[in-house]
Amino acid sequence: VTMTSMDSELCKIPDIISYNHYFGWYAGKVSQNGPWLDKFHKKHPNICIGLSEYGCECVLDWHTETPKQGDYSEEYQCYYHEEMLKTFAVRPFIWSTHVWNMFDFAADARDEGGVKGMNNKGLVTYDRKNKKDSFYLYKAYWNKDEKFVWIASKRFKERELDVIKVGVYTNLDEVTLTQNGEVVGTVEVKDHKATFEVKLVDGENKFVATSGECKDEAVFVKVESNNNKYVCPNAASDSVTNWFDESGKEVKLNLPEGYLNVNVPICDYVESPLGRQIAVTALGFAKSSGKVALLADYEPLELLEIMSMSVTR
Repeated sequence: VTMTSMDSELCKIPDIISYNHYFGWYAGKVSQNGPWLDKFHKKHPNICIGLSEYGCECVLDWHTETPKQGDYSEEYQCYYHEEMLKTFAVRPFIWSTHVWNMFDFAADARDEGGVKGMNNKGLVTYDRKNKKDSFYLYKAYWNKDEKFVWIASKRFKERELDVIKVGVYTNLDEVTLTQNGEVVGTVEVKDHKATFEVKLVDGENKFVATSGECKDEAVFVKVESNNNKYVCPNAASDSVTNWFDESGKEVKLNLPEGYLNVNVPICDYVESPLGRQIAVTALGFAKSSGKVALLADYEPLELLEIMSMSVTR
């Protein structure tokens, strides 16, 4: 019922319902999932609400120290799922959640993240050979018996920054990290993740994470300048896909700072007075009661929900 308002009478018909919501990927921000669920539950405390789809895309070639929505990086996918699992953990009224998806899967018309014909939302690659870092986050939450530690961002080997954060997923209580044989420290695990801030030395930096008998290793190499091989060539933050001139050649749009444009998230539009005016002009609609209501009458979160109905995936 993604396109169905939470005030719709349709929500009262089945015994249980679920929404496909992608706040944090297609529209809005990941932080809006919790408030939306809380609002629904407050309005309908006796309706069983779940999420039938949530997720974001990740291609294992792309990495960054500063993950952003739409960059297709392994780091943003991890951040997204960390926030989603924390959201679910404190809301026992959610009857079910369905992560989209276990594996990357074929989708002929797609051309995203530098990969043609593929939906890259999987926790595991299409060939089932490579588990993405986010897979181990879910393992930490869901598998209580097979104890483990997993250092994230191993594939992001070459690092430019002097100081980086090393994240470790685990289902244990504390983790110790060493760097080139020297102890960095021991930290308590929070939300199934231990985070260390470390200063890199020139050349190779070998990290070993341990907890009890569990161990994992990673090697990061300090480099002088950022390696562009880790940057997705058509990430949303860099360019706009599917905009072409008459010859069929892709055109890079000039998007000056300080203006609303096609790359601005819908949630930022509804916070902007000009954006609200555009929304009112373009998307005025009628309530089920038959009374016409302008979008200006709605709170930003309600407006985001309404505008998301018109977003083509």
